[in-house]
Amino acid sequence: MRSVDAGLARLRASSGAPVDDPRLIGVKLDLTDPASIPAAARAIEAAVGAPDVVVHNAGVAAFAGVEETPDQVWEQLFATNLFGPVALTKALLPAMRTRGRGRIVAISSAGAIRGMPGISAYSASKGAIERWAEALSQEIAPFGLGVTILVTGTFNTDILTEQTPDYGDHNGPYASLYQGIHSTGKAAVSKASPPARFARALAAALEDEAPIARRTVGADAAALAFMARLLPGWLVHQIIRVAMRIPRKGALHTGSQGLVTVQASGAPAGGAGRKIDFVDQVVIVSGAGRGLGRLYALEFARRGAAVVVNDLGGSMHGEGADAGVADQVVEEIRREGGRAVASHDSVASPEGGEAIVRRAVEEFGRLDAVVSNAGIFGSVDFEMLTAEEWRRMLNVHLDGSFFLSQPAFRVMKSQGYGRFVFTSSSAGMFGQPQEAHYAAAKAGVVGLSNVIAIEGEACGIKANCVLPFGHSRMVTETVGGDDAAAQFPFLQLIDPKFVVPMVVFLASRTCELTHHNYSTGAGRYARVFVGLGEGWLAAPGSEPTAEDIAGNLDEVSATQPFTVPSSIVDEVMQISLRRGLGQGGAPGNEAETRFTAETRLAAILDDPKAKAVMAKHYPEIANAGPLLRMGRGLTLRQISAFPQAKMPPERLQTIVDDLQKL
Repeated sequence: MRSVDAGLARLRASSGAPVDDPRLIGVKLDLTDPASIPAAARAIEAAVGAPDVVVHNAGVAAFAGVEETPDQVWEQLFATNLFGPVALTKALLPAMRTRGRGRIVAISSAGAIRGMPGISAYSASKGAIERWAEALSQEIAPFGLGVTILVTGTFNTDILTEQTPDYGDHNGPYASLYQGIHSTGKAAVSKASPPARFARALAAALEDEAPIARRTVGADAAALAFMARLLPGWLVHQIIRVAMRIPRKGALHTGSQGLVTVQASGAPAGGAGRKIDFVDQVVIVSGAGRGLGRLYALEFARRGAAVVVNDLGGSMHGEGADAGVADQVVEEIRREGGRAVASHDSVASPEGGEAIVRRAVEEFGRLDAVVSNAGIFGSVDFEMLTAEEWRRMLNVHLDGSFFLSQPAFRVMKSQGYGRFVFTSSSAGMFGQPQEAHYAAAKAGVVGLSNVIAIEGEACGIKANCVLPFGHSRMVTETVGGDDAAAQFPFLQLIDPKFVVPMVVFLASRTCELTHHNYSTGAGRYARVFVGLGEGWLAAPGSEPTAEDIAGNLDEVSATQPFTVPSSIVDEVMQISLRRGLGQGGAPGNEAETRFTAETRLAAILDDPKAKAVMAKHYPEIANAGPLLRMGRGLTLRQISAFPQAKMPPERLQTIVDDLQKL
């Protein structure tokens, strides 16, 4: 309920119970507050006497490896998941013993069957409550009382939808392990059972008469219990490792100089990092029949991916079709022992994009990465550019990227993982004569990628752009044929094979970057970004004129210092802060009360104890994504005003109350 008053109101609304319904009684309880528990027990006994059933359902979780889970997080989880339920039970048992009947229901988890990686503190607390419940059952059975343990799987409840706080260092030694756990975890969340199923199982448990009963609820919990009961421990370990995409023993061994020594087959010992592979992954490459796209497809296949080779087989100007272009690349991959299928659909229509994605899912069962590479080219002076030429160029490059990425995004979201690599161009970022239509399309691709990066962040989806230089068909047709390299030395430097490493990296699980653009060619790899200068700020209350702009043009046009906003909202927030909005309460308030509703989020996140309070009452903060990046300069009250923040007034007040105790 989080809040008794708000929770009861929701409960009455959903059940149709009137305000004065005596069956619904609200009792305030904080399992981490020693004073709250006896007060709650007294309120319960005053209302109903000895309870028939006590269900210990309250719980919190946290994600991180054992080494990176803070001590205070262990204390918080055990306080809520174990010590609180024990204390409440002790307070209620005297009345229940006197009555001579009653039941204690402990809600456990699949993590208690076998400790699960990444949630060691949660697994340990749930395992502990099971052992406690088993011991308790022996002690209270002679008084006519019993215990039921409900071992639950994954259900679509707040512990998932509010997102478990993540304390792991995703750039540290456990980074690759976390990637696998997160991708499989998000896929499991997408298939989580509805809460109603859990409620029905709980209702059935209330009818138990045996001194102790143990029930598993959910297919995943039942499967794990079955394996743990029948299979040897080492085999269960291997099954969990493979299912959660955890590297095998020794794969992340660190050498004496701190470099990861990869022990995987075919990987070099030493080197600059672990080998990037695409084993058990599926990649779509559009425009993969020739040029750069063909090189991408071949490299993905060599690294273990199943590849959908998409190419309509048209000319560089978007005319005609030839199915054999894609088929030849598929045959080339298969001759080398790889897996691939051809797709001859055009990206330039919604039906074509859907068909390409459907081909991947039907053939290989999933989709991990999409490289939008298909394109056409043509040069024409701006004043001579026709509407037909304009529309055809945007249709293939911009519309095609959208038509392919939208159905792919839906598949990736359901999996909880995905990578997009869009092909933009320096022509779109910086301009190029005779390429107005091409430049506009490629600039549009950057905008599309930016939004997919923002919306996909919470779903494990990353989106980036590559701006390639490669001596491919597009270049040769522009400068005059395959023999042009002899006349233009630079063409000898921009071998298209030098573009491939960046595309492979951006499409891989190793890549945690998103919302970025990279220029790639001739062995040079560099980020391309749009920066925002600090600019000139008009005086408060003034009405700037064109003459003011002219008079302050140096400041208006300065490129130093600059920032790189993460979105348009980020830019607005920067302006707001410079204008004094969100600066907190009146001077001196912070000295009297360290944390208030007017405290900026940055001040809270920079204080470990305050950050722990936020993690406890507002677990969304761990994965707030764009809101977190944009909101550090805002006050708690301002953040609570955002609908997507999901911070109603009573929740804000709870956070402030606990912050003021520090």
